[in-house]
Amino acid sequence: MTVNTSGSAGQTKRPYALIVAWDGVRFDALSELQLPTLSAVARAGFLVQTQMPEETEAKTSTAPGWSTNLTGVWPAKHGITDNVAMPNHFDRYPHLLQRLHDAQPDRSTFAAVCAAMLGSTKGPGPILATGVSTLVFHDVRTHQRGPLTADPLVHGDAVDQLTRRDHALSFVYYASTDKTAHLGGTRSDDGTLCEDYRNAITTEDRWTGELLDTIRDRPTFADEDWLVVITTDHGHRDQGGHGGNSWQERQSFMAMARLHDRLGFTAGDTAANVDLAPTVLTHLGVAVQEEWDLDGKPLQG
Repeated sequence: MTVNTSGSAGQTKRPYALIVAWDGVRFDALSELQLPTLSAVARAGFLVQTQMPEETEAKTSTAPGWSTNLTGVWPAKHGITDNVAMPNHFDRYPHLLQRLHDAQPDRSTFAAVCAAMLGSTKGPGPILATGVSTLVFHDVRTHQRGPLTADPLVHGDAVDQLTRRDHALSFVYYASTDKTAHLGGTRSDDGTLCEDYRNAITTEDRWTGELLDTIRDRPTFADEDWLVVITTDHGHRDQGGHGGNSWQERQSFMAMARLHDRLGFTAGDTAANVDLAPTVLTHLGVAVQEEWDLDGKPLQG
């Protein structure tokens, strides 16, 4: 997969965005792998390490991590600090799919997920309760091997939706990496990446490349301006597991590029997970308002 950066100056295209979630992927593992899709995105735009809050603010867990990524505010504001049931403040700090729906109700949003907290009432969910025009939910609890059998279905439906439908903003969530780390760890005693974890990351990179190829094959692609983001919610300990305060668990990352034009901005030295939502919304033509009280900022400046 390549990312073409030879866009034509002065050409107006309709903005679109795709956010691809690789749950539980350690940033320090990325440089040790041959990841064609992530590397192409990084070359065309950027790949930066980010960091989730300390354990005193929130556990390094799925619900707090994705709530932070999708709302543009830290847990102190959105209210989700763990994977258990608790009040949230999504009425004041909605996720970016809801923000787009409110600002541009004529445009469609899409999410394909398997995490129960994203698509059902488990724990603090559903995090994606509103603002999603089309929600594909393959509940991990109904699959014998959880994400390992749900993710291929998520991927297949995402390819189908990107082929047939006109979603302005899409969120595609893969959890096989997280499940694999829980089952077998991320690094062996000698410090090398565990084979299953390595293979899971490589598979999600391949799936992401197939999503981007699907977008390129759209008959309307020449008239579209696609921003692509790849990110995660937390890391993992060497032996597997997360939720604590170690640097292995708190590490995160964000990669971003446009598919057929130069990105036009950089991440800088202070980019954070909360910058994802306002940056994507800005690309989609939604002006970030001061009264939203976001912690993040559009990286476009």
